[in-house]
Amino acid sequence: MHVRIGRSTVPLENIERAIATFPDRIGPTIRKHPGNVGVAALLDRPTGKVVVVTYWDSEQSLKASEQLVQETRSKAAAELGLKLGDIDTYEVTLQERAQAPKSGTFVRINTGQGSPDQIDAATRELRQGLSEVLTLKGFRALIAGVNKSNGKFIISSVWDTVADREASEKAVASLRQRVTDTAKSAPIQIEKYEAVYVDIPVRAGVS
Repeated sequence: MHVRIGRSTVPLENIERAIATFPDRIGPTIRKHPGNVGVAALLDRPTGKVVVVTYWDSEQSLKASEQLVQETRSKAAAELGLKLGDIDTYEVTLQERAQAPKSGTFVRINTGQGSPDQIDAATRELRQGLSEVLTLKGFRALIAGVNKSNGKFIISSVWDTVADREASEKAVASLRQRVTDTAKSAPIQIEKYEAVYVDIPVRAGVS
């Protein structure tokens, strides 16, 4: 599976309008595209930062969707005054879901860039340390992806509440540092979001 991560910023006065566009138009439009297996929209309300994650069954499906995604982003920018940011793509290397995906949960995103030849080793380090996260209160999911061509990687964890996410920080910090060291990455960037729209029809489990 592959994911596309699109970033943007919405004016604070347009946040509720932006949220409404996902179940009304954006989500259903993307979900109908061949090869799509899920869509999620993440929001940092104080800043208006938005992260849209689209899931694809293959790299070919991801590439075939580029025009649709660009058109969708452009329309949203025109309607809502979005400031469009970067787009990154990753191959999903680990997906552990203790509970099924849903809106109204809270996400921590870790992004970094290490040595491309160390990415596989860093993925193994993350998988080996996964048990340290699974038993934490409020844990719902952990999804990791890599771009082997440039060494970029992303690790996102999903939690029931803000309090659960914050309480987990001390426990996950050691694992994060081990992954960073193994990947020979610069310090990882940490972002926090609310999942305001989720349409990812998968069951709990690991893949």
